[in-house]
Parts: sequence; C-alpha cells; structure tokens
Amino acid sequence: MFDSKNVFLGPILYFKAKSYTKGVLWLLLITTMLFANFFAALVFWIISGLLGKRKLEIKQDDTRNKLPYSSSGTHKSSYKKYHSLSIPRLNKIPEGPENGIAGFIDVETTGLSARRDEIIEFAISLFCFDRNSYNIIGIVDSYCGLREPSVPISPEASKVNGIYMRDVKGKDLDYNRINEMLEKADFFVSHNANFDRKFVRQLFPSVDIKDWLCSMNGINWYDKGFHSKGLQNLLSMHGIRPKSAHRAFSDVESAIKLLSLPTKHGKSYFYELMNGYIEAKNYYKNKPGYYNGKHYTEYAETIRILRREGEDDAAEKILLKLLDAIELESKAEGHGVAPWYYEQLAIIYRKRKDYHKEIGILERFAKQKHAPGVKPPRLLERLKKAKELANQVI
Repeated sequence: MFDSKNVFLGPILYFKAKSYTKGVLWLLLITTMLFANFFAALVFWIISGLLGKRKLEIKQDDTRNKLPYSSSGTHKSSYKKYHSLSIPRLNKIPEGPENGIAGFIDVETTGLSARRDEIIEFAISLFCFDRNSYNIIGIVDSYCGLREPSVPISPEASKVNGIYMRDVKGKDLDYNRINEMLEKADFFVSHNANFDRKFVRQLFPSVDIKDWLCSMNGINWYDKGFHSKGLQNLLSMHGIRPKSAHRAFSDVESAIKLLSLPTKHGKSYFYELMNGYIEAKNYYKNKPGYYNGKHYTEYAETIRILRREGEDDAAEKILLKLLDAIELESKAEGHGVAPWYYEQLAIIYRKRKDYHKEIGILERFAKQKHAPGVKPPRLLERLKKAKELANQVI
C-alpha cells in the first residue's frame, strides 16, 4: 500500500510504474500550465499523482496475482521452498484399488512436425497417486534415453534443447523397457499432450489406446493469475528450478513436482487436472459417436499406425469399441455408418484366416444403415467371399 503523501510525487509515480510516456506528457502539461496559472498547475499535479498512485497499486496487484496465494501475505516465502521440494521415490507400486499409476511423458525432437521430424530424447516417469484425493504419492519408475534420428536435428531445436547430432550418434531407446512402463500406466500426462502424443505414437502406437491428460491446457493457469502456461515459465513462477531446462527427464521430474503443489484452495494442481478430465469423460461417455472423450474419427490415424506397425491386436480392441460409438451416432443422427472401420476389422480377421469373425463383423455391417458410395457394396461382396472361404475350410 502507498501513503497518501505519495500523491504529491505527481508524474514521478508514472516513472516508477514504468509508464514513461504518460509521465513525460503529465510533466509537459503541468510545466505549460505553470506559466499560465500556478493553482491550475498544482491541481493537475495532484491529479497526476492520484492516477499514478493508482497505477502503481494495480501493478503491485498484478505482480501478486501471478502467484497462486495472491490473497495471502505469505506466498513469496512459500515459493522459496519449492525448488528444493522432492517427490518420494518408491521401491514398488503400492497395492490396493485406491492407488493409481500415471505416466508423465516428455520428448525432445528434431523439429515441430510429427510427419517430418523424429524423437531424439524420450523420458517417462510412472508416479503413484491416491484415487480419492488425487494426491501424488511418489515416483515408482523412471526412464530416459537418447535416440539417433534418420533426419537431421534442426538448428532451432538444438538451440532450445541443446541436443546435437554428435550427442545422439549411435544411440537408441530401450523399447522393451518403455513398453513395459507404458503398459503399467492407467493413462499418460504431458505438458502439451497434443504435441508429445503425435510423436510418441510413431514409435509406440499402442499409447493411443489410453487417455492422455494435458497439464498445459487441462489446468486454467490464466485464471490463477499466471501470464503464461509454458512449462518453463510456470516452473520459474513457482520457484522450481529444473536441472536442465528443455531436457526431457528434467522437465518430467519438474512437471510432476509442479502438479503436486497445492493451490490456494488446498487441492493440488493434479487434483484440478483429474477433475477436469473426469468431467469431460462423463460428458462424452454416452454421447453418440464418442469413445473415451474423443470422436471416433480422431482414432483413424491411430488405427493406421497400429496396423502399419503390425499391432493388429491393439487395433482390433479399439475398433470394436469404436463400432459401438459409430452405430449409436448412426441411430441418433439418422445417417449411414462409417464402413472404413468395419473394413479394417474384416482385413485383420482375413489376415488371421479367422473367417467366422470376419463374417460376424461384415454381417454386423450389413444390418446397419449405409451411406451412398462404393464401399458398402464392396463390403457386402466381401461378406460373400468370406462365407465361401469359411466353407472351404470346413
């Protein structure tokens, strides 16, 4: 707060608030008035002081609002301890249905395009949380590895993450170890999940089977008074100092630490992230055309990647779930079902020579409403062929 005598500092307050242009304009106006009328100049000086005082108060409030405990007087001292805060390391995954496992993932890449660029560093930490309170209990496993890409690392990427081709020469990830960890996670978390997910599924297509939560967009950082939702900025504003900024493992550890911190309401950021995720999931749970919070069309690329990588079992599981969503939407909207998803299952079953399952899925398609186009007749013709093949086996 400012004492009332500061009002008589006039335009000087604007300079303190770093509003130099307004300070200069007030000084010019008052100087001009001084030659014409001393009292008028004095009035303008006081007015500028009142306005300048208010500007400094607003600036002070804005600074305070950048911290989560803006309404208390202890937020600065609270922040100083966060950089030394550590998440417990657990020797094993705690047993019991009240304990959940999430995998926080971060990657460094050769560039920003998931189609042209590749992962050069992959990090994941599995952390245990309480399903009731959503408090983070501890980290149960971690992995980080470098990978030599088949494309050059862009200078822009190296400038950010400090990784150059010489650092990744001849190196590769432990794919078996990563797959084991991915299997243990109930879901994944990333800071800008849309970015990380696109890259990760190129190497590990099965990650799209599980949900991804985004700690950048799943928490309303702006409403909490933060001027940025970028990870490094959030860490800095919370007094968390990563060992190496923009390096995958350091970012993962720091992000988990950030999520464990309490907000001014006493709940952790992870609690808010989970609450938003559950609300969205419940909203889309019975909405026609949606599976796990996403429209069935959003899974097309995932199916393509899984099939390309030979992971037909994983593709089959998703496709069977998607058919329920597709048929619910077809009935609700009155349009024909999307035949491509039935066709992919039919191809998988034909490849396995499981003609009875192929017939079953094609007969399921035959019972649905069909949209115009060449594919429905083609699938019905495929049904005839599958029956012929099944008879030959008998």
